[in-house]
Amino acid sequence: YTLALDNGRRFARDSQGDAALKKDVAAARIKLADLKVWGGNPSEALETYREVAPQLEGLDRAETIRKLGFVANQLGDYRTAIESLQQARDLARPLMAADPKNLAPKTTFALASQRLGEALASTGEYVQAIEHVTTALRVYEEMSAADPSSTQTRRRIWASSMILGDVLKKANRLKEAEIRYRAVARMTDSLMQADPENRQYQKDYIATLSRLADLLAAQPARSAEVRALTEKALQTLQ
Repeated sequence: YTLALDNGRRFARDSQGDAALKKDVAAARIKLADLKVWGGNPSEALETYREVAPQLEGLDRAETIRKLGFVANQLGDYRTAIESLQQARDLARPLMAADPKNLAPKTTFALASQRLGEALASTGEYVQAIEHVTTALRVYEEMSAADPSSTQTRRRIWASSMILGDVLKKANRLKEAEIRYRAVARMTDSLMQADPENRQYQKDYIATLSRLADLLAAQPARSAEVRALTEKALQTLQ
């Protein structure tokens, strides 16, 4: 990607006004930034997303701004994260309405909503956080109903459900958090039973049981339940 980006920039200088070439260069810069996010240089990636986003339109712009918000949230810059993720949602929403069968803008909208909820929870805005994560979960469930075979969407349902449980716990809505974690555990157990060789389902199930056990561990009267959950997680590992 670095070589492609260098070549693209050179060609762009030689072909000023070529919209298609500029778009290709922007795409190459985004791919390079994506690699930097996971390669240990998120700050540089954030700056690239910030520079490239104004050059894009439509879903490409919404998705780039969503990535900017995600990285800002990871870096603890919650103000930038909240502003960017809200903007990504606003850009994706009319695209969803214009083409209801297109899953791409729905995915961008749901991912932005999920991360917006996380960022708001980090600032103590739990009511809004719960609202946005719940919205993301609803969109994922609609997508799953339209395409039940999508393992990626099922995984996103699991992830957003876990985040919702976490936010409810932070908001001290412990009973609701427990209900959410138990619902996720049942869902994941069902998936695991249907596909017992799927290691990701097993990992998700263990993570869910562990989160539920941590929630109950603060209640001494429920130590037997915590022990049972821990034993079940250990059995799944075998």
